[in-house]
Amino acid sequence: MEKFIFNKIGEYKSDWAITYVDPNNTYSAGGGRLTVVLSSYSGSAFFSHVGQPTFKEFVAQCDAPYLLKKLFPNLKKWVNVEDGEEVIEYIATNKLSELKESRSSGEIAKKDLRKFYEHLKEIEFESISNLFDQLTFKDRTIMSELFGEDWLWESGPTKINSVYTYLEIILEDVISEFKKMIGDAA
Repeated sequence: MEKFIFNKIGEYKSDWAITYVDPNNTYSAGGGRLTVVLSSYSGSAFFSHVGQPTFKEFVAQCDAPYLLKKLFPNLKKWVNVEDGEEVIEYIATNKLSELKESRSSGEIAKKDLRKFYEHLKEIEFESISNLFDQLTFKDRTIMSELFGEDWLWESGPTKINSVYTYLEIILEDVISEFKKMIGDAA
């Protein structure tokens, strides 16, 4: 097992990672276990069947989303929004065409949309069902118009998980360090 410490990584080059590489050629020449330890997160995965001749070469050719999925399998890329401002932002980014269509067809009145906007700006919630409880009947109708009838269960507003983004950036730098290692050895 080899231990590598990578400093000055991440978005602001202020993070670090301790990486353990444990080659295991039981199933393929380049197989092994990779463990990444960060200040607040750690993940480990075993890679049995790989095509590269060494495990370090395998890690160097990986991309960050793939490693993230393997090292942190329960981490979701998208999570539910947490306040009304985020709902508004999601609608402005992803549902503007539906909103315009509903407005032009007369399904959503301008005054109802204004009340919806004013109400959303003030709402904070713990879950999508908690948001549903705080919406008026007219607000729920607008949400159904924009997101579909099953928005509460299937297609509600989401945002990218900041932890996912953080780990993806860190893993990009870890992979880059492995590429340098492979390049230096050549």
